[in-house]
Amino acid sequence: PEVDVLAPIVDFRAIYFPILLLAILFVSLFAANQIRKKLEPLVTLRDATQRIAGGDFSKQVTISSNDEFAQLGEAFNVMAQRLGTQFTSLSTMAELDRLILSSFDTRYIVETVLRHTGDLTPCTVAAVLELDDKLTGSAQISIRFNRSVTEIVQKPVQLTREEINYLNDNPSSLWIDCAKQIPSYITPLLQGNAPSEFMLFPIMVKQRLAATIILSYSNRVEVSEASCLQLRNFADHVTVALSNANWEERLYHQAHYDTLTNLPNRALLKDRLEQAIARAQRNQSYVGVAFLDLDRFKLVNDSLWHNIGDKLLQNTANLLLSSVRNVDTVVRFGGDEFVVIIPDIKRNSDVVVELGAIANKIMEATRGEFLIEDRKVHSELSIGIALYPRDGVTS
Repeated sequence: PEVDVLAPIVDFRAIYFPILLLAILFVSLFAANQIRKKLEPLVTLRDATQRIAGGDFSKQVTISSNDEFAQLGEAFNVMAQRLGTQFTSLSTMAELDRLILSSFDTRYIVETVLRHTGDLTPCTVAAVLELDDKLTGSAQISIRFNRSVTEIVQKPVQLTREEINYLNDNPSSLWIDCAKQIPSYITPLLQGNAPSEFMLFPIMVKQRLAATIILSYSNRVEVSEASCLQLRNFADHVTVALSNANWEERLYHQAHYDTLTNLPNRALLKDRLEQAIARAQRNQSYVGVAFLDLDRFKLVNDSLWHNIGDKLLQNTANLLLSSVRNVDTVVRFGGDEFVVIIPDIKRNSDVVVELGAIANKIMEATRGEFLIEDRKVHSELSIGIALYPRDGVTS
């Protein structure tokens, strides 16, 4: 019968379309899953790129597909690491420039350098060696042993002429291996028996060795060529800061100190006297001001010439400094006149007796003969003393 003959076709028609829809759905899901797997590394790279754009270089991309995307992820991580290092270095350099160039205090500049050096390079110890421009070979080294510790250790050191010449002959940078013979100024940086290598960056101010940045590493491989160039650039920034500080200190000294005797001048006298009066008001104490005049100084200048007079003023200034307390201030007021500020005199003491004793000590120290260029020069001082607030309340 026809029904029996066409029965398979009828059955086929009944199941064909559901099976076809199911197959299409399966293929679509499979294709979507494959596409998602292929696009997942791209999404990861996109998210990582957005993090880098926001300044976050800490997280790395992880792609485990073992194909070209995995290689792309590794290359991306290397690029992100380099960008992060450069970004951190630039940020640190900018912050250092802001800190050290805004200050003319050498000590503040050195401490700022030591606290931020660890952000630029993975050194174990950082130090700054400062040379004394007045005493050849004398220096002070400031050391920071651990980046997590804020304490900075300061120690005096002595450099030989050969060590200074060696630093002058290597103005860019140099390596020192502690396994070999090391300079004496490196010894304070050694920690136990741990092997170390030291990288030094001499700092020249006006063609003169002023300081040296010293960094300690467990292995020289830790420092790449690019890092060396970056650290040299950092040392150049420190050079500019120290040069500015040195110039500012010179300008301040020229403006506030007498060039002949190196005593404070009138400008600094006003500031010191105001400070002493303010302290006396707060502590209910007295301030003595002694005015001294060198007798017959014009006669010395006219008869023995000015070079003898200048040396007489210098000798008198030194004697005055040795005759007063550390808290007192000796000022060259001008010409042959000097002023001594005597602060912090207690009110319960006999002020007249105390000031008289100070005046007698000054007079005795400066009375006598000086032998200047084979000439005997007799010197005496006239002195007058005023007392705050008994004799006046303003400077």
